[in-house]
Amino acid sequence: MNWDKVGSMLSGICIVHCILLPLAIVFFPFLSVALAQGESIEWAFIGFSIVVAVFAMLQGYIYHKKPIPYILAAIGFGTFIAAKMASDRALFFSVFTSVIVYVAAGGSILLAHYLNHKFMHSAKCACEHQHEDGKIS
Repeated sequence: MNWDKVGSMLSGICIVHCILLPLAIVFFPFLSVALAQGESIEWAFIGFSIVVAVFAMLQGYIYHKKPIPYILAAIGFGTFIAAKMASDRALFFSVFTSVIVYVAAGGSILLAHYLNHKFMHSAKCACEHQHEDGKIS
């Protein structure tokens, strides 16, 4: 399974969700009551996304040995969790600020998956070419 593709899809869904949800609440205020019940679902989604990212990053690191995808994913998830906790407690975050922070965090995670996939592909290609040349057995 390509965990980076799964992680990229989850990150993309998260970004779209973070952008569209506030707009939906503005246009359909009755949704805010229903969505308040879904906090545990959001935390479960975050947890699942972290598990997918860990599998993807471990799989990638085996091939490319570059730490930057880990760093970007950690920054993204750390920022996202801190912002989620702050907004859940209504600490100094407006809806607009929350959306900007969530989208930036999701973008960092998406970039981590993209780079991990790119580095892993490059490392696999380099390894295959070295084996074809007979330089590495």
